[in-house]
Amino acid sequence: MGKENFNKIVNFILSNGRSINKNGCEYQYDFFDSRGTRHAMIAYKRDWRDGPSKTGKVEAIYVWSYKNNIKDQKHFFGWSFTKDQVYPSVKNMDGSPWDPDGVIRKSYEEFLAKVIKEAKK
Repeated sequence: MGKENFNKIVNFILSNGRSINKNGCEYQYDFFDSRGTRHAMIAYKRDWRDGPSKTGKVEAIYVWSYKNNIKDQKHFFGWSFTKDQVYPSVKNMDGSPWDPDGVIRKSYEEFLAKVIKEAKK
C-alpha cells in the first residue's frame, strides 16, 4: 500500500478502464485474479464536497468481486482500498473483517503487481 502504489493504481484504472457514467468521473477496470475471481475496480473522482467531478480526486477504490465470474449474490463480495488500507465491505457476525483465506489481500497484491508490471513497459 502507500500513496505511491495507490496513485499508480488510480492512474492505471483511469487510463485503462472505461468510463461508466455520462459525466466522466467514474471509471471501471475489470481484473481476473489467479483463482478466476472477477474484480470490478471502480474509481470515483470527487470534489471537496464529495460530489462527482471530472477534476476531482480519487480517495478510494471500490471493488465488486464475483468468485469464478459467477454474477449472483452467492458468489459476490465487496471490498475497498485506500492509500492506507485494504478492507472488506462486509464484516462477520462478531465484527471481524470478512476475508476468507485472505482472498482480498491476495487479489489486491496480484492487481498491484499487474499495475507495476504494466508501468514498466
